[in-house]
Amino acid sequence: MSTASEIDRSDSISGAIADFAVAPVSGEAFELARIRLLDAIGVALAARNTPQAQSAIAGATSFMGEGLCGSLDGVVGRSPYGAAFINSTLIHALDFDDTYPAGAIHTHPTVIPAALAISDMKGASLPDLLEATAVGAEVACWLGKAIGRDLQDRGFHTSAVLGSLAAVVAAARLLKLDREKIVDAIGLVGTVGAGTWQFEESWVKNWNVAVAAQSAIGAAIAASTGFKGPLQPIEGQYGLLATHLDAGRLADTSTLGDPWLSADISMKRYGCCHFLQSVVSCTLEAASSFRASDIEAVTVKLPSELAMRCVALPIEARKAPENSYRARFAGHWLVARGLVDGDVNLRTFDEVSLDGPLVDILDRINFQISDFASYPANWPAEMEVTTKDGTRRTFHNDGRASTFAKSNLHAVEDKFRQNICYSGINVTTAEQIFDVLERPDATLADLWVALKTDTPPSSKVEE
Repeated sequence: MSTASEIDRSDSISGAIADFAVAPVSGEAFELARIRLLDAIGVALAARNTPQAQSAIAGATSFMGEGLCGSLDGVVGRSPYGAAFINSTLIHALDFDDTYPAGAIHTHPTVIPAALAISDMKGASLPDLLEATAVGAEVACWLGKAIGRDLQDRGFHTSAVLGSLAAVVAAARLLKLDREKIVDAIGLVGTVGAGTWQFEESWVKNWNVAVAAQSAIGAAIAASTGFKGPLQPIEGQYGLLATHLDAGRLADTSTLGDPWLSADISMKRYGCCHFLQSVVSCTLEAASSFRASDIEAVTVKLPSELAMRCVALPIEARKAPENSYRARFAGHWLVARGLVDGDVNLRTFDEVSLDGPLVDILDRINFQISDFASYPANWPAEMEVTTKDGTRRTFHNDGRASTFAKSNLHAVEDKFRQNICYSGINVTTAEQIFDVLERPDATLADLWVALKTDTPPSSKVEE
């Protein structure tokens, strides 16, 4: 076993991350963090009445104690762990949160809940919160690009395993830890990062990211009191690379923050798995060209075996999702729904029963793997539609036009307003949140005041 004296902290991945954790945040990175927080709040408010959100709220309220922290259901006075459980679940429940495609990782549901809880505990300013989430998201993207896809191929949930390492960086920055304690915090959370791809028909994706955020909070607090952590939780003999990947390779730490990768984080246009974003765009284009009743066959091409596992297999579950949550990963059902309705929005998933037109077309929809040169930097899709009279047409989406990234961030504000409308919250709340996020002197307390509502939303999602 290596001791602290045998390891030069400057040569470790944790040391490089610790140096980056306290580095300045550019104006562009700060503004991108602001728009990502806006997006996360919007999708969380839209998810408040989902069964998994209500379960998390009940569990946190009953068993996770009281404290100083606020949660995105409009309640203040929760414990850090309770708030993180709720906030992670709300942000991720609709699968409408962010994705960094090159690393196959969500950053919102781990980094933001951890940062919110620590900010409440420390009375941090909103600008401090945004800087912390900017740094944490960048670490998530860097780790995701370096090793995320290999983790997924082995069956690990990248957003949870690497998300905890990113979230602890945001938490450590808000706690103003010195370099040595940041390394300790990374080491502590690195030994307990968990989350596998054994999702089945469950809510475990939400659970995984919540536990990652909670672990990050605990590790940062422990490190702040002097609790020591291992120095090489990633590249050590029994670190992440060895235990999860059978690899001892060291990431090139000189690339961290040069350039910032998080500028390429995408925020979804549709409330479903990121692999379905391009598929939905193709579907809606096809629906504008053909009536569903005239279609003989549909072939959807996805970029990888992972994409097939996420949205096309097992086939029967993707044709007949058992609930609204599973419908967000049901490629066959969603293509049929889009072709029949000519639209896909959050209300698409409120009712997942199979009616006549859907049943009629479902068996004529097939998915297959194809090569796409732009994957994995982007997640494209292609759809070939053949009509009953023999007409054949191909629709293609490169994965960029179907999400909101650096080039079209203005569209996130429209998405936010639509989420507010769907949530049942008064539209004035949206403007209050906009105002808070734009004010340089705003505090997190101001945000909780803006989010507080007296009337809960009506039920929209059936269990």
